[in-house]
Amino acid sequence: MRLFQYYFPLSVMTLVVAVLVKGWLATLLLFWAGLSLMLAAAVQAAGKPDRWRKRLDGRYRLPMLVACAPLALGVYCYSAVNRQWRRWHGVQRVGKYLYFACELTPLDMRRVRASRVMAVLDVTAEFPGLGLLRQPAGMDYLAVPVAPGRAPREDQLRRMLNWLDAHRKNETPVLIHSARGSSNALFVVVAQLLALNPKKSARELVEQMAEHIKGVKLSESQLGALERYRREGAIQALNHAWIIANPVAGGGKWHSAEAMVLERLEKYFRLTVTTTTERISARDLAMKALADQADVVIACGGDGTLAEVADVIADSDAVLGMMPLGTSNSLCFSLWGVEAKVLPVETACDHIIAGNVRSVDVADCNGQTMLLAMGIGFEQAMISAADRGRKDQSGQFAYLQGLWDSLQKNDIQQLRVAFDDGDFESIDTSSLVVANASPFSAVLAQGGGKPSISDGLLDVTWLDPRESASENLQSLAQLLISGLTDTPATEFVHHRKVERIRLRAVDGRSLDYVLDGEVLAGTEIDLCVHARSLDILSPAAVDGTQA
Repeated sequence: MRLFQYYFPLSVMTLVVAVLVKGWLATLLLFWAGLSLMLAAAVQAAGKPDRWRKRLDGRYRLPMLVACAPLALGVYCYSAVNRQWRRWHGVQRVGKYLYFACELTPLDMRRVRASRVMAVLDVTAEFPGLGLLRQPAGMDYLAVPVAPGRAPREDQLRRMLNWLDAHRKNETPVLIHSARGSSNALFVVVAQLLALNPKKSARELVEQMAEHIKGVKLSESQLGALERYRREGAIQALNHAWIIANPVAGGGKWHSAEAMVLERLEKYFRLTVTTTTERISARDLAMKALADQADVVIACGGDGTLAEVADVIADSDAVLGMMPLGTSNSLCFSLWGVEAKVLPVETACDHIIAGNVRSVDVADCNGQTMLLAMGIGFEQAMISAADRGRKDQSGQFAYLQGLWDSLQKNDIQQLRVAFDDGDFESIDTSSLVVANASPFSAVLAQGGGKPSISDGLLDVTWLDPRESASENLQSLAQLLISGLTDTPATEFVHHRKVERIRLRAVDGRSLDYVLDGEVLAGTEIDLCVHARSLDILSPAAVDGTQA
């Protein structure tokens, strides 16, 4: 808020002078400057520097560049004068491959290159990066806007540490810079040193840096944030990543996505890229990734590929990254919303790079890992009808056709069900779904609203038997409304939350069921939830819970 106290009054004064001054050119220029300062004041007051919409290379998009040009010009002039007055030497070396600087301008890029720096991490919030109009040739540039005098968010810090560690391992000199708020750059320097020296305290390293960087110090809130991040395990690089790709998922989407995925991720991770074959499963590759002590295991494929990898790394120190390249991509759709459908690769890369680690529930079904849902009746018939050929040809329309066929067939299942530690009871139903997570489009799992993947419970939804396809459609309509409004369905729909459920056929015969898209059979189905046993890279879930 401190800069707001400067920007806002100055913007008001500039706009008042613009009204009083004579001459259209002076009025226009003063209005431009006043509005630029007002924009800076508004963003500073909001405390959300990401709203400057910088690109990762620090450049503004053209409309923002035009709006902020007077502000940037004034600050660059101020920085040049202030550096001379303080006798600030610009670029200072603080480690073998680490440099520090503040209040540089695009005109100083020659000095940066003379220091043999080949990468710049810029935490400047409200001004264009040192590249300004274009990134210098051969220079790797990352912009992570942080409000002056504040600590970065955990996801921002994780992204910066991954990027810095990747360059450190490549022995690439890196400059950490901030045009205003020099303590922000110092914060990142100390965080990087903490990651490399976990036994030292933040205060010790700040005192050590005082010998190299004169006149710059961290606030008590920034020091507190560093210590808190260290206690929570956020100050560490997670950049040893394995990519496990299913090349046939989604009709071969990996082949078209591979170049973009590698281009986006190789700046932040040391990558090992593997693909499944008929003989080598995603489960086999995930076990190799753990043996190689991978920090992140990125599953690229459909829900089945994600479940195979999750089965191996659950309860381990590894974190699951998800790249939705299948047909339905229900898990990512459930966590990320429509972005998982519209821009699946770009969205997945953003979440992996951001580094937000969330703990989610995993269920066990007859010894197999379940991330999404188990279904009997309509769900099983729908998935069984959508074989690989139909999915490759029609995509998700194959599932809709399968659902319509099952509604018309209307087979009634006679089940014996035991909830948690209760006794078995009889249930007649045309559809029963046990969900750990589900997108709103999976209407058969929405009896209690959208299931949460982090509540430590399974959502059981079953339908009363109906006499016709049209009546079954009425039940589905109730479930659709329940999912969209996140309220329980009532008529003809039943819902319970449990930690465990067991199911048998009344006559003792084998039950056909579908588990995360895979069609299976068994005389008894036993599901139990393991609360928050899997760490994934994902922001807060769409339903508002922490994924």
